[in-house]
Amino acid sequence: MIVLTVLTGVLIAAVLCYAEPKHPVEIKKGFLTGNSFRELSYAGKRGYAMGFLDGAFMSPIFDAPKKELRWIETCVVGMTDEQVVAILDKFLANNPARWHEQMNILAWAAMKEGCPR
Repeated sequence: MIVLTVLTGVLIAAVLCYAEPKHPVEIKKGFLTGNSFRELSYAGKRGYAMGFLDGAFMSPIFDAPKKELRWIETCVVGMTDEQVVAILDKFLANNPARWHEQMNILAWAAMKEGCPR
């Protein structure tokens, strides 16, 4: 549970950085890379997926523009955590050169690719 809370915070930071900031914003490193995500158990991956989306949906609390989240909110309506894991796994399988990158950024890219506007 603590891991999900921490991941949520990291993901909130990533979402905040996606919106057009008034000043430069640094995206902090997350706790996982693509490589470490790939090594998680299936249950761990499902937990990460839930924490990722929880973080994204909480970002308006930190003044992230709600309009920037409409695409992901629309995309995941009716989805299960297992479907989100499939999107993340597919993105990683198709982008092995990026496995060393931070998973919070990779997850955002995967969802953008998996959920066209």
